Amino acid sequence: MEASSNSSVHDVEHQSKWLSILVPAHNAEPYLAKCLGSIFANIRELPENAAASIELIVLDDASKDGSRKIIEDFRSRFSETVSVIEHDVSSGVSAARNSLISQAKGDYIWFIDADDLIAPGIMVDLLDIVSRVKPDYIMCDYATFSNEPTGLSKRAHKATFTGPSNVLIDDRSTALSGLFETGALHPWSKIHRRSLYGDTLTFPIGRIYEDLLVMPLLASRAESFFHVAETWILHRKHRGSLIGSKAVKNTEDKCFALVTLADEFEKEGDSLSRRFQSSFYYFMGRHLRVLFKQLVRSADVETAKQAYRTCSKMLSSTTIRIDDRVRNSLIRRGRLGKLAGLLLWRSRAQKRFE
Repeated sequence: MEASSNSSVHDVEHQSKWLSILVPAHNAEPYLAKCLGSIFANIRELPENAAASIELIVLDDASKDGSRKIIEDFRSRFSETVSVIEHDVSSGVSAARNSLISQAKGDYIWFIDADDLIAPGIMVDLLDIVSRVKPDYIMCDYATFSNEPTGLSKRAHKATFTGPSNVLIDDRSTALSGLFETGALHPWSKIHRRSLYGDTLTFPIGRIYEDLLVMPLLASRAESFFHVAETWILHRKHRGSLIGSKAVKNTEDKCFALVTLADEFEKEGDSLSRRFQSSFYYFMGRHLRVLFKQLVRSADVETAKQAYRTCSKMLSSTTIRIDDRVRNSLIRRGRLGKLAGLLLWRSRAQKRFE
């Protein structure tokens, strides 16, 4: 087994590019140097050939602060690894990611947010997994921090998958179920083959919750999966991050992602298990409850009313009986409180906006 592993590592080290690390940066000056520094601290621990077969592409997404100076500093220091692209006008995260993917040459892609950090020493483990197991889709766990990632307790560890860890998973239903059970669909906790995008899958430009849509669709195209039950990413949480946004208008994008996923998975027919169906519609029910609650509590009544009408139209436009499937999933799991909450906030939304 050791001989096989060493041979695989040798193969990875001598291919053109085995990994593309993609960093979109928009006004990220306070955090970007530490982010890029954590990446190169990991690369330095790799064998020379494996390190040379990594590319780091940074997108300056029309930054108005000192982000570009930091990017150029790293390019001058690591010119063989770093390449830079730029947008004159920022069109959002989806457009940035699409541009980065179009320039990537690595077999695997790993998006890293410009305000996050890669945990020390983990890229050696990634190389081992890619060399030895060769999965299409790798999931890693993470920890969150508000300021400096010091003194992180075990409670800070957040799992991205429910199911078997540190073994190859070749059943899509098991992998997709485990993803939806946690709901951790961010791209920075996933390393996946570039070929999964094909010619048809891109991040939807102009929409928030793009990860909620694209990451499951990528997983649905994969044939093998691997979950690492260790903290590989240190994720910074702050008020300026998109994930913390409570804009009512964004509920339309969330609803769009949920309905699109339901339609896409419906095309799979019986190839996905009942367990997957239960996990997905449980996930959908949790998000719909939050969505209706957010609309009802909004002080911007006219915007909330328009968003409610748009979401209602999306939910009714599909031939899938989403309400019934969500209800059945919650009942079978014994989550009657969750079901009551969903029905309550949807009823309040109907009374307020219809």
